[in-house]
Amino acid sequence: MKKGKKIISLGIALLALIFGLINQNLNDGKYRVVRVVDGDTLIIEMEDKEERVRLIGVDTPESVHPDASKNVKAGKIASDFTKSRLEGKYIELEFDVQERDRYGRILAYVWHEGEMF
Repeated sequence: MKKGKKIISLGIALLALIFGLINQNLNDGKYRVVRVVDGDTLIIEMEDKEERVRLIGVDTPESVHPDASKNVKAGKIASDFTKSRLEGKYIELEFDVQERDRYGRILAYVWHEGEMF
């Protein structure tokens, strides 16, 4: 029975180590929003460089698409809203399983003043 408990304890410790290493590259913390790109994308200051963050759970209409025909008024409204709430402010990031999207943007839930944005 003692051997079984040791194996279970070792397994739990190993899982804790693995889950601790998953987010080793990106750390939770407070980051300043340098600029709001659009309603669902921010540029933050992280470790002395700027990083793009794509908000998980937020999908706003286009407002800065290179093809101007894809930009819509609702996208501008969403972008202005995000700017009014987050630009220049400090936020906290909560990371999910996937760290980055196919464009290299950090994927995160954004928290501001204790509330998810």
